[in-house]
Amino acid sequence: STLSSSSAASDVYKRQAYNMPMHIYLNGNYDIDSFKKAIHAAIERHEILRTIFKKNEVEKVCQWILTPEQLNFSIDYQDYRNVENSDKEVESYVLGDAYKPFNLETGPLFRASLLQVSDDEYIFYFNMHHIISDGWSMEVLTNDVMRYYESFVTGIDANMKPLRIQYKDYTIWQLEQLNNSGYQEHKNYWETKLSGKIPTLDLPSTKIRPRLKTYNGRSLSTYISVEDTQNLRKFIDAEGGSLFFGLLSICNALFYKYLSEKDLTIGTIIAGRDHIDLEDQIGFYVNTLALRTQIIPEESFTAFYNRLKDELAIAFNHQVYPFDHLVENINSKGDTARSAIFDIMLVLQNISAVKQKLSTDEEHEIIDRGACISKFDMNITFKEEGEYLAFDVEYNVDVYEHEMVLQLMKHFKQLLHVTLAKPTKSIESIELLSTVEKKELVHTLNNTEVTLPTEETICLLYTSDAADEEDSVD
Repeated sequence: STLSSSSAASDVYKRQAYNMPMHIYLNGNYDIDSFKKAIHAAIERHEILRTIFKKNEVEKVCQWILTPEQLNFSIDYQDYRNVENSDKEVESYVLGDAYKPFNLETGPLFRASLLQVSDDEYIFYFNMHHIISDGWSMEVLTNDVMRYYESFVTGIDANMKPLRIQYKDYTIWQLEQLNNSGYQEHKNYWETKLSGKIPTLDLPSTKIRPRLKTYNGRSLSTYISVEDTQNLRKFIDAEGGSLFFGLLSICNALFYKYLSEKDLTIGTIIAGRDHIDLEDQIGFYVNTLALRTQIIPEESFTAFYNRLKDELAIAFNHQVYPFDHLVENINSKGDTARSAIFDIMLVLQNISAVKQKLSTDEEHEIIDRGACISKFDMNITFKEEGEYLAFDVEYNVDVYEHEMVLQLMKHFKQLLHVTLAKPTKSIESIELLSTVEKKELVHTLNNTEVTLPTEETICLLYTSDAADEEDSVD
């Protein structure tokens, strides 16, 4: 019964793990009714926002699209203008909704609120289930709502071109593709690449992994300095490839340094919107790739990068094969304590935000962002912010300690710095520890000083210890 209740709890956590909450700060004087009308217009435009998932008459789970009237969607409005500690109240509201599960059978799978914090300051908060959305979709939704709102308050047509297809059309096309020869080629590639036993990636930890996978996470963030970011881009320009390839190469080298494991599998996601008709769509279009890499310690970093670059180019040519089908084919039994196929995800986000110059202390600082939901043992995210790379890590607190993750992030930055300084050195010979760490380690290992009584000789101390041992035996 204990295992049953644990499994039920794990089920709830899993449902919460696929919530996608987001909030947008709005400044100015907003008309509440027009804003609500704009959200309803976006819901009417995108069928996926009116979708539920339930069984049909033959017990098969299908997508069901509701009319706006059937959906009966309501938008919450909260006025915090006259509330003490309004920031805390808003935070409490958002946290209360962020972890609230969706019911896939009854819907809606989307919630929206407008929170007013002052006369000219609002927060547009919404939460979507991952089954109908992805990161790209969040921006599409926000843009559509704001365009509709401007149209309603100005009386000028929003000029929103009708969507040529809806998400159901994409899913039908994808299912049809699974039967053609090209998809069979993709299937063969991934099953060959991931054949045999895939080693697990267990970083150093004193914690015992729970029998059932949990999603209790914590988030840490820092930055890669302007100097190291520029040097990485220069290396990529010289060798070809992409920024993602460079970051993944460093990450693989780091894990090899930690584990001496030469066979590593790290996950990533791709947008899956390689057709113009998908750019303005809301839906789950992303696909997951399991990137398996072999480390040759004697190989220079430059040679390793170029080999990885070529292998990844081939992998990305086969990116359309659905990850869930791959999991069914090669990981049918699975492990209830782990994610399917890989435990660590690495993602690069290209965003347009320009970060103001940071001080040296801010570049080195690692900020604790607090509790979050962690879908994997570790989710490593890089974001391009002007001259900097933002470096965020979400980790499962039931698997790894805070101090270990802090150290891992410092070591990533250290390894990136020294590797780019001498990329022709072998991976084996690249120094992971900084000068300060080496001094501290030497001091710790050699700190064997013991205080002894000055009035006794070593011979007398030895004789006394021997006598004590005889007494204890007697």
